[in-house]
Amino acid sequence: MKEVMHADDVIPKLMARTGETQQTIFARELEKYEPRVAEISALVKEHELFFAQVEQAFGRLISTSKTLVQNEASARNLAQRTGQARRLIDTLRDAMQDLVDGEAFYNRLAAQATQLKQHKDSYVAARKAEAATLCASIKAEQANQQQRQLSESLRRLNLAPGAAGTGAPTSAAPPATASAGSAAPAATYAPM
Repeated sequence: MKEVMHADDVIPKLMARTGETQQTIFARELEKYEPRVAEISALVKEHELFFAQVEQAFGRLISTSKTLVQNEASARNLAQRTGQARRLIDTLRDAMQDLVDGEAFYNRLAAQATQLKQHKDSYVAARKAEAATLCASIKAEQANQQQRQLSESLRRLNLAPGAAGTGAPTSAAPPATASAGSAAPAATYAPM
């Protein structure tokens, strides 16, 4: 059932096509029902007036038994209309309540969609911050590793057998660490 509902969901397609948000789409969809709500409200009032008139007429008929006897067929017809009017009013009230419930549902749905977007945005921001921290850590580690390799290479060059025999001075050992943005220390050595 969920798959069928998901397959029938046109809101993402509609949003992609129109560039609108769910809130504006829901608001626009609810506005489509406002004329029907007004029409239903007018019908309810009209039927309530009719019902009041029917009750008054029915009361007058009951007050006089002679009129009641003479108009028995009319009374049955009137009672039938009264029952129909009551059923119609109940149906209209149910429809109005359903519209109110639907609007509340869409408002809750829009609020949950907004909350979900906020959670997504904070999650993405946290992951980006973690990625930046991890990249900085990796770059620092790579810089330290390159510095160690350079220091080791310079140390080997300074200890080479040909360098000691030429009488050329050797440089002091380079610093153990260097920042990632600094240039590698220059070394002097005698060619072989």
